[in-house]
Amino acid sequence: MSKQAQVGLFTVLGLAAVFAVFYIIGDIGTRSSGYKIAAHFTGASGLRTAAGVFLSGVPIGAVDKIDLLPDYTTEVVMAIKPGYNIPVGSKFLIQAPLTGEPSILIQPPKNVDAHVPTLPHEIVPIAQQPRGVNPASISDLLEQGQGEVRRLDVILATLQKTEPQLLAELKSTLENANDLTTNANRSLTTLTDKVQTLTDSLQKNLTVASNNVVDLTGSLNDVVKRDSGQVDSLLAQLNTTSKSFGQTVDSLRDVATNPQVKQNLINTTRDFAATAKTFAELTNDFRQVTGNTQTQAQLRDVIAQLDATAQKVDSLVGSLGGESSVYGVDKGATPAPAPPPVDPNAVPTSKPLYKRPGSSSSSTVPPSATADASAPQDGATAGGRAKRVATNAKLAALKARLGTFTKDLVELQVRVSVLAPQRPGSTRRNVSPLLTADRGPQSDFNLFVLPHGKTGLELGVNDIGSERTTTANAMILNRIGTFTYGGGIEYSRLGVTASIARGALGLETRAYDLRHPTLDSYINYVANRKVQIFAGERDITHAQRRSVLGLQFSF
Repeated sequence: MSKQAQVGLFTVLGLAAVFAVFYIIGDIGTRSSGYKIAAHFTGASGLRTAAGVFLSGVPIGAVDKIDLLPDYTTEVVMAIKPGYNIPVGSKFLIQAPLTGEPSILIQPPKNVDAHVPTLPHEIVPIAQQPRGVNPASISDLLEQGQGEVRRLDVILATLQKTEPQLLAELKSTLENANDLTTNANRSLTTLTDKVQTLTDSLQKNLTVASNNVVDLTGSLNDVVKRDSGQVDSLLAQLNTTSKSFGQTVDSLRDVATNPQVKQNLINTTRDFAATAKTFAELTNDFRQVTGNTQTQAQLRDVIAQLDATAQKVDSLVGSLGGESSVYGVDKGATPAPAPPPVDPNAVPTSKPLYKRPGSSSSSTVPPSATADASAPQDGATAGGRAKRVATNAKLAALKARLGTFTKDLVELQVRVSVLAPQRPGSTRRNVSPLLTADRGPQSDFNLFVLPHGKTGLELGVNDIGSERTTTANAMILNRIGTFTYGGGIEYSRLGVTASIARGALGLETRAYDLRHPTLDSYINYVANRKVQIFAGERDITHAQRRSVLGLQFSF
């Protein structure tokens, strides 16, 4: 080969080597064979054509070209190798290291799966292109640093102005803290001394109390040893008494639940109604009869005879050793009241009184009921009028005494009440056996013997008609003024009661049932002498208490 041929061959090989280097460095193969996409950046930041494009650090292409847009932003067109897809939402960053050429780094979004959409393999319009992020330049960092320096300068100036005030407040705070510590130390020392004194006193008291407890225990032990027989006897008597009370309650329950007794009560009530009607008719007849002048004269004659008989009985009592004070019979008797003066000109309004032979009284009718009304009769004397006045006074006193005796002997009390509904959560275990789900009305009947005496007796039946809660009362009551207290059988259980009244208002409380201690409390309002309104709570000490409202009638 000639020398010219060798030089030509060497030149061709050199050109081929230069082209290969340019092809490799410029990534012409990728730029010509791959697909192209574009990203919109505010500036290229030193980026050049053929710069590398990396997806999560893996080279996938090169920059094909960089165009300056009319708004002085840049459009960077990238050539991507076939087989690589860029997920939608990826970030395009221009990575500008301190040494080396800038490149484009693509960061895919987090939690990407195989089904995420990818960017189209074409250059889309500027508005649809992904926005690229430029790296912070040194000028940006300096500008930001200058801003922070200015802020720091402002803070230091403010701190310099407020430093004296802060130091003064800090000094005052330290002085206050020192004073507070000193006072707290002094108070703690005083409190410690007082606690020590109190502890010593408590120790002495505990020693004395323990000695007293020991002495009391010894005394109780001696009493129990000495009186154990009496205690056993007392317990046996109480046991017998409780059994007797139980039998009494069972008997009363049998009587209360007996259908025949209920029917008898109904019949008795009907008889009372019929009797009341009969009394009303008799009263009407009596009023019509007593309106007759002749009948009035006969009644006055009968009263005069009764007065004479009463005088004889009083005289007989005085002769037998009793006390008698009959005017005209006994010595020292109170004279009869003087008769009113008689007007001689007054016209008599009734017929002259007739003096019955052998009688100390006069009558307005002759001895015979058929005698002539115009027969001559004697006029009314002052002594006869005085006796009639005295007789009427005695009859009125006797009637008052009989009424008082009846009222002081017995009193019937009828109570009608209703209960509030059971509270939520109430069960048979925590509710009194007397307070079932039944709300009433409940009918109670109580009979009081000697209701106004210092000591009386109460007998009664509660909640008549109920098969489960019908109970009985048998209590002895004591009265001290307006305060009444007593004990015995209450709702078929051992119990006590107490009440007090002040004017129209009163308070009443009942405690009974040793197995389920129950306390009832009522407020009473006396509407009149026979009617009373009461309201209160039953089983007030338990959460399952029941409100009650009712009326009470007394006969």
